[in-house]
Amino acid sequence: MTILLLDLHAVDFYGFQSELDSDNLASILRGVDAGDSFDPLAVRRVLEREIYFLDATVVNANSGRPEGGHHRAYAHLLRKKPLPVHVRATLACLPEFRGVAIRNLAVKNCGLISTIYSDKRIHDKRYR
Repeated sequence: MTILLLDLHAVDFYGFQSELDSDNLASILRGVDAGDSFDPLAVRRVLEREIYFLDATVVNANSGRPEGGHHRAYAHLLRKKPLPVHVRATLACLPEFRGVAIRNLAVKNCGLISTIYSDKRIHDKRYR
Protein backbone atom coordinates (compact mmCIF):
# COMPACT_ATOMS: atom_id res chain seq x y z
CA MET A 1 0.00 0.00 0.00
CA THR A 2 1.43 3.35 -1.06
CA ILE A 3 0.92 6.19 1.41
CA LEU A 4 0.60 9.74 0.08
CA LEU A 5 0.96 12.84 2.23
CA LEU A 6 -1.61 15.33 0.95
CA ASP A 7 -1.37 19.07 1.42
CA LEU A 8 -5.08 19.80 1.84
CA HIS A 9 -4.49 23.43 0.86
CA ALA A 10 -3.19 22.31 -2.55
CA VAL A 11 -5.83 19.71 -3.52
CA ASP A 12 -9.62 19.46 -3.63
CA PHE A 13 -10.72 17.08 -0.87
CA TYR A 14 -14.31 15.95 -0.26
CA GLY A 15 -16.15 13.94 2.37
CA PHE A 16 -19.66 12.63 2.81
CA GLN A 17 -20.53 14.24 6.17
CA SER A 18 -21.63 17.85 6.50
CA GLU A 19 -20.64 18.53 10.11
CA LEU A 20 -18.08 17.64 12.74
CA ASP A 21 -18.23 17.26 16.52
CA SER A 22 -16.25 20.02 18.26
CA ASP A 23 -15.04 17.79 21.13
CA ASN A 24 -13.85 15.07 18.76
CA LEU A 25 -12.12 17.66 16.58
CA ALA A 26 -10.43 19.23 19.62
CA SER A 27 -9.13 15.82 20.68
CA ILE A 28 -7.65 15.12 17.25
CA LEU A 29 -6.15 18.62 17.07
CA ARG A 30 -4.33 17.91 20.35
CA GLY A 31 -2.98 14.71 18.77
CA VAL A 32 -1.81 16.57 15.66
CA ASP A 33 -0.19 19.25 17.82
CA ALA A 34 1.58 16.56 19.87
CA GLY A 35 2.97 14.93 16.73
CA ASP A 36 0.91 11.73 17.05
CA SER A 37 0.90 9.46 14.02
CA PHE A 38 -2.40 8.71 12.33
CA ASP A 39 -3.40 5.78 10.14
CA PRO A 40 -3.80 6.77 6.49
CA LEU A 41 -7.33 7.52 5.34
CA ALA A 42 -8.82 5.55 2.47
CA VAL A 43 -9.56 7.83 -0.48
CA ARG A 44 -10.60 7.74 -4.10
CA ARG A 45 -8.76 9.95 -6.59
CA VAL A 46 -9.91 11.40 -9.87
CA LEU A 47 -7.54 10.23 -12.60
CA GLU A 48 -4.74 12.71 -13.35
CA ARG A 49 -6.27 15.43 -11.17
CA GLU A 50 -5.68 16.61 -7.62
CA ILE A 51 -9.22 15.78 -6.48
CA TYR A 52 -9.75 13.28 -3.66
CA PHE A 53 -12.80 11.82 -1.91
CA LEU A 54 -12.99 10.02 1.42
CA ASP A 55 -13.91 6.42 0.64
CA ALA A 56 -17.42 5.77 2.00
CA THR A 57 -17.08 2.03 1.35
CA VAL A 58 -14.76 1.54 4.35
CA VAL A 59 -17.10 0.44 7.16
CA ASN A 60 -16.44 0.48 10.91
CA ALA A 61 -16.75 -3.10 12.18
CA ASN A 62 -18.37 -1.99 15.47
CA SER A 63 -20.94 0.51 14.22
CA GLY A 64 -21.52 -0.74 10.67
CA ARG A 65 -21.24 2.88 9.47
CA PRO A 66 -18.78 4.36 6.97
CA GLU A 67 -15.44 5.08 8.65
CA GLY A 68 -14.67 8.35 6.90
CA GLY A 69 -11.93 10.33 8.60
CA HIS A 70 -13.56 13.75 8.35
CA HIS A 71 -12.30 14.90 11.77
CA ARG A 72 -8.72 13.81 11.02
CA ALA A 73 -8.78 15.49 7.62
CA TYR A 74 -10.18 18.75 9.00
CA ALA A 75 -7.66 18.79 11.87
CA HIS A 76 -4.76 18.35 9.43
CA LEU A 77 -6.22 21.12 7.25
CA LEU A 78 -6.46 23.52 10.20
CA ARG A 79 -2.92 22.77 11.37
CA LYS A 80 -1.50 22.84 7.83
CA LYS A 81 -0.05 19.35 8.31
CA PRO A 82 0.10 16.79 5.50
CA LEU A 83 -2.65 14.16 5.70
CA PRO A 84 -1.61 10.52 5.23
CA VAL A 85 -3.89 8.74 2.74
CA HIS A 86 -3.88 5.67 0.57
CA VAL A 87 -5.70 5.61 -2.75
CA ARG A 88 -8.13 2.67 -2.80
CA ALA A 89 -9.58 3.50 -6.21
CA THR A 90 -8.96 5.82 -9.13
CA LEU A 91 -11.97 7.34 -10.86
CA ALA A 92 -11.97 8.14 -14.58
CA CYS A 93 -14.08 11.29 -14.11
CA LEU A 94 -15.76 13.40 -11.45
CA PRO A 95 -18.72 11.65 -9.81
CA GLU A 96 -22.13 13.34 -9.90
CA PHE A 97 -22.24 13.53 -6.09
CA ARG A 98 -19.03 15.12 -4.91
CA GLY A 99 -20.02 15.47 -1.28
CA VAL A 100 -18.87 18.34 0.91
CA ALA A 101 -15.51 20.05 0.60
CA ILE A 102 -13.57 19.32 3.80
CA ARG A 103 -12.76 23.02 4.21
CA ASN A 104 -16.52 23.80 4.29
CA LEU A 105 -17.56 21.44 7.09
CA ALA A 106 -19.56 22.88 9.98
CA VAL A 107 -18.23 22.29 13.50
CA LYS A 108 -20.88 21.75 16.20
CA ASN A 109 -21.08 20.34 19.71
CA CYS A 110 -22.81 17.05 18.91
CA GLY A 111 -21.88 15.26 22.14
CA LEU A 112 -20.07 12.41 20.39
CA ILE A 113 -17.39 11.99 23.04
CA SER A 114 -18.82 10.05 25.95
CA THR A 115 -18.63 10.98 29.61
CA ILE A 116 -16.50 7.86 30.21
CA TYR A 117 -13.91 9.12 27.72
CA SER A 118 -14.02 12.62 29.25
CA ASP A 119 -13.48 11.18 32.74
CA LYS A 120 -10.51 9.11 31.53
CA ARG A 121 -9.01 12.18 29.88
CA ILE A 122 -9.19 14.13 33.14
CA HIS A 123 -7.30 11.42 35.06
CA ASP A 124 -4.90 10.15 32.38
CA LYS A 125 -3.05 12.73 30.29
CA ARG A 126 -2.36 10.14 27.56
CA TYR A 127 -5.94 10.66 26.43
CA ARG A 128 -6.12 13.55 24.02
